[in-house]
Amino acid sequence: MAEKENPMEFISALAAYQEEFDQAEVFDNWYPPDNNYTVSITGVKKGVTEKDGEPFVWWKVMAVAHADDPEVNNRDFQMAFFSRKTFGMMKGFVHQITQNTEKRPIEEYDRDLENSVGTICEVRVHREKSTKTGKMFTAVDLVKVIKMPGDETPTTEEAAA
Repeated sequence: MAEKENPMEFISALAAYQEEFDQAEVFDNWYPPDNNYTVSITGVKKGVTEKDGEPFVWWKVMAVAHADDPEVNNRDFQMAFFSRKTFGMMKGFVHQITQNTEKRPIEEYDRDLENSVGTICEVRVHREKSTKTGKMFTAVDLVKVIKMPGDETPTTEEAAA
């Protein structure tokens, strides 16, 4: 059954969504090409949304690449995404960043994620096929922490420069 297009009805319906549209974050799923990169963690966005009638907590770790390639250099991308479904991955990420593997409350992991802004890391970007869905996706693996915010000791890479 084909629906008749009513431009005025459509325009009226759009107006009802203006505030929600204004609040929506621009979605950009750009990732650098497969390779290892030095990156800086630039921000951690977090929130609670409703999913299947229940609260769904999430964190999105953003980074900027430092590369010789001008198409990659200084481009922002999502380094990691964590939710209640990936708490184990979140723990592993925070353990690598902080070197603290003690069992702690989730609030401390949240604080550690926020405090990771400014951390310089080496990451590996690679595309792979999901064993669960068969779809291709981009993975970003944290290879190592090069320098934490406030760390005045030069790293081997900085000392060699």
